[in-house]
Amino acid sequence: KVPDRERVLEATIRSAIRFLGEHPRYAPGQLFIGGKSMGGRMASNLLAADSTLASGLILLAYPLHAPGRPDRVRDQHLSSIAVPTLFVSGTRDALAPVPSLNAALARVSQAQIVWVDGADHSFNMLRKSGKTAEDVWNDLAVAVAGWLETVRNDPIRQHPPEPGEGDWERIPAGETAFSVDPSEIDRLG
Repeated sequence: KVPDRERVLEATIRSAIRFLGEHPRYAPGQLFIGGKSMGGRMASNLLAADSTLASGLILLAYPLHAPGRPDRVRDQHLSSIAVPTLFVSGTRDALAPVPSLNAALARVSQAQIVWVDGADHSFNMLRKSGKTAEDVWNDLAVAVAGWLETVRNDPIRQHPPEPGEGDWERIPAGETAFSVDPSEIDRLG
């Protein structure tokens, strides 16, 4: 199946952000957006254009280029992302080779990377690794949760400068838009 066009995908993410912002159960809270592969690319495009849409970005298997097109790198917008960003990528990801992704990360002001040694673009592992898909996705969930906790507990985010002292406009730490019950991690994988 061919994915929807970029404008449709970005509009869908904007609708989800708007829904969470207007829903009494979720607002006001820190909202982190992202996605895997193309979903992450669309979320990164939105935050590069408007950093007020979310407090952070999570990119699983970010595709630096389309399959078979390493000459057409899609990283120009990454330097415009002004929120904490977590990249999670496999060391065997053909759409984001380690040297290329490291070069792209150097242009993102608040980026961190979690490398999944031996994983491909779908986070599949070689049999010889001994890791199951469940093992990998559980490890990813732990890594992302740890990063979120670190970002949410950042002292600068908890005590931003007073208005006029900086360009911070942050939601209080400890509030979140949603949470995932650990028993649902299998469903998310």
